[in-house]
Amino acid sequence: MTNTNIARCGTILIVVAGLSALLVTLALSAIMYSRNATDATRLAVQEAQARLMLHAACSYVLEASRMGYGQSRLEAENTASSGIGFILNSDSGLMHREGFGWIDVRNVDGPLGPLDQLGQPVYTSAGVWPALGGTVVCPMQRWTRPPYAIKQTISYNPIYIEPTNSSDPRWGRPLLLNPDPQPQTPNGWPNPISDSKWSDHVRGDSMPAINSTGMAWFRVHRASAATFIVTCGAGGTMGYRNWDEVKRVTAGTLSLPGTIGDSAFFNNDESFFNSLRSSEVRLWYEIRWSAAIRPLDFRYEEPTWWRWLQNSFAYRIYPVNGTQYPGWSRANRFNPNPVGTLSYIQRLDGIGENPKNPKTGLAITNW
Repeated sequence: MTNTNIARCGTILIVVAGLSALLVTLALSAIMYSRNATDATRLAVQEAQARLMLHAACSYVLEASRMGYGQSRLEAENTASSGIGFILNSDSGLMHREGFGWIDVRNVDGPLGPLDQLGQPVYTSAGVWPALGGTVVCPMQRWTRPPYAIKQTISYNPIYIEPTNSSDPRWGRPLLLNPDPQPQTPNGWPNPISDSKWSDHVRGDSMPAINSTGMAWFRVHRASAATFIVTCGAGGTMGYRNWDEVKRVTAGTLSLPGTIGDSAFFNNDESFFNSLRSSEVRLWYEIRWSAAIRPLDFRYEEPTWWRWLQNSFAYRIYPVNGTQYPGWSRANRFNPNPVGTLSYIQRLDGIGENPKNPKTGLAITNW
């Protein structure tokens, strides 16, 4: 090979090596761009999940003020007795306990609500949710089968309408031969239904569904009679504030209702928990409950033609279940806030791993 050919081959190798390096650089740039875009998308999804948890937490606070306080799914079956989700009425019959608001007007100077029909607090221990100073954690994973789950079968009693079935005595007749709806788990029907199968239907299967854990949760702390600190999270810590809290719950020195695991849930590894904590989104809000609700006789007339017809008065008061003109029904609409309202929702800034008190500027450590 002549010197000219050798030089030519060397030049080709240099060009090929340069093009290869350029292609590698472009590929790495594309991979880095895709990684950054994925991280940004993940952050946007977590922000959306955390804000959805705010809506869930507000609904939880509203419903916890006045809805029934029945048996917990963790309590033993067939233990319907006074003091476990039930109270005795005047006829010595069992009734579900019901709250009368976070601030009970029947007993303003007594213990804080929620109080049941007999005026007794629905909580059992001071400082434990829903008592003042209590905190509840609500991981929002899906159950494998929720309580009272029913099948999605559309029709259990179809009417025979095909001409080929015209000789059947059931043809063309809406006979209710089968129960509708039916539970998701077979209960033995048409044979007698056993207590165990009924209990299985009532309890459901609380095992978290696949791909639903470690995604979102909310945490509510009762700061005063009707003021709450809401923590909305999207990540894998399941609502624990820090590793010290995990250890306290594991050791049984901290009562934190709603938690679904202990340190074993995080492989007994503090560094693993901290990595989950550093990759999740947490938002803090302060909300205040109010007993005020919209009156049943209040209407907001939405159709434009109706506003103009009534001289542009969009807000009106009507008699309960009354009519204004013949044939024009003025029956009540659905009341959207039967368990109270929220007088305000305020976003809280953060100081490190804690929300900041908007008045004092100091960190709120009890949340």
